[in-house]
Amino acid sequence: MIEKVFKEKWCIQKHLDAPMLKERESFLEMVSHRGVKMHHVGRVANVLLLIVERLKITEGVQIKYSLNDVQDALLSCTRKPLPDNTFVCVAVDWLSSIGRMEDTFVDQQFIINRLFTSTRIRIRYHSLPLLKERASYLDHCAQTGMAPYTLQDIAINQLYAIELLHLEKPRTIMEEELQDAAERWMKSNKNDRASKCVANYRVVKRNFLTSIRNWIAYMGWYVRPQEDYPQKEKVQDYLHWMEEEKGCSQITIQGRLSLLRHFMKTMRPVKMDSITPQTIDEYLAIRKEKDGYSRRSISFVCTTLRSFFRYGASKGWNCEGLVASIKSPRIYHNEDLPSFTPWGTIQGILSGKSHGNGIAIRDYAVLLLLSVYGMRVSEVTGLKLKDLDWHNEQIYLRRAKGCRPQVFPILPVVGDAIIKYIKQFRYNENHCEYVFLRSFAPYGKLSNAAVYRLVCRELKATGVKLRHYGPHSLRHGRATQLINSGHSLKEIADILGHVRLNTTSIYAKVNLTSLRGVAEMNWEGLV
Repeated sequence: MIEKVFKEKWCIQKHLDAPMLKERESFLEMVSHRGVKMHHVGRVANVLLLIVERLKITEGVQIKYSLNDVQDALLSCTRKPLPDNTFVCVAVDWLSSIGRMEDTFVDQQFIINRLFTSTRIRIRYHSLPLLKERASYLDHCAQTGMAPYTLQDIAINQLYAIELLHLEKPRTIMEEELQDAAERWMKSNKNDRASKCVANYRVVKRNFLTSIRNWIAYMGWYVRPQEDYPQKEKVQDYLHWMEEEKGCSQITIQGRLSLLRHFMKTMRPVKMDSITPQTIDEYLAIRKEKDGYSRRSISFVCTTLRSFFRYGASKGWNCEGLVASIKSPRIYHNEDLPSFTPWGTIQGILSGKSHGNGIAIRDYAVLLLLSVYGMRVSEVTGLKLKDLDWHNEQIYLRRAKGCRPQVFPILPVVGDAIIKYIKQFRYNENHCEYVFLRSFAPYGKLSNAAVYRLVCRELKATGVKLRHYGPHSLRHGRATQLINSGHSLKEIADILGHVRLNTTSIYAKVNLTSLRGVAEMNWEGLV
């Protein structure tokens, strides 16, 4: 092959005398078969000769070379037969073909090599800093089920992040830096058609920010912005006491935090002793008039504020008089009928979902747990694979309120639906511990909001008129069906996870069988 490429005898002899002749000629044959002109094949031959000389490659010693070795050899050449990028590509292709390239660059298990087949692109991704950190996050995303083209977009954004944030090594990154980097990235891509209109501009920028923020957060470099509001330290102190001393759940803590933060941001007290009963009355009026809070919701606000100020009084925050000044609206015990879905409507929804395919398989299993066992939405989404004891046919459940453990038998219809979902639709490659996952990548835990949308959509499609269309109406529907079937309040309380019978007693108001019996009594002797 060398004689076909070169005419001068001294040049031919130089190539023939150099090591690795057989391997070089085999590579040149492959290049020529691609339809490349002969003068370009000659340049490739000169690159191979330079690589052999600079790296001192011989037949006897099996040394593997890194990308840095090849790039250093390029820098040591005064005259290059090909442009720099092409020079490195040719060298890397040849070293890979003879098994002399380091494993990181040729190993197909390495995610960068799986995503990108072009040598030129691989070189770019391997030559930039934080290769292991980038690959680690891409492996994590791949395990959640993300498609290859999505992973490629993430990998591209990682390179932009390294350039824009000057990331040479791991360091902490503030949100302000990310926002500035995203603005500069958008300006550099201002001619892209995706950013020509305002709506697309915002979406593209948001997606870019989300991509790089998730990466640096996964690596532990991201410093999350702390929302500031008046009396933040005292609110945090109160919440810490609620968690550590009172043993409240995270759902309760987040609810209290949301309400107290809104109170402080709305009323903006300079100090605690500047909060007066008039301040609290003004806040309650805002919640009633602007936010449309009901008496029960206002009562919850009053309870939270009273608890906060009572704790503040014990800490000497000069708010002793506020506790007694907060008066909740009167709430009568069992004053309302529970908003329940008729059992016939629930059966119709389940019947329509029982023979579905795809996502309907998951939805059917979720609806069964909500309606048959009367579970709360957080109990369904928080159900884990280890909570299903198939050998003993039992479900181990930890109640959302009070975190009390409870055991249910796995009914055949429920067990069959969950098994069908796990076998036919659930994404099992990411080894997620939760039973119900999202229907698209990343395949994480199913959210409470997704279950709410599912139930709301199914209920509204039936045309039934309800005060509330959420998952709790299925729980109320199950309780109502049980009490009308003759079950005692104690039995219903056990199924719903109520500790006190008073909580369950509201369903006595919808016990139509017993109420009908009372209505049909002969009252003549009693009047």
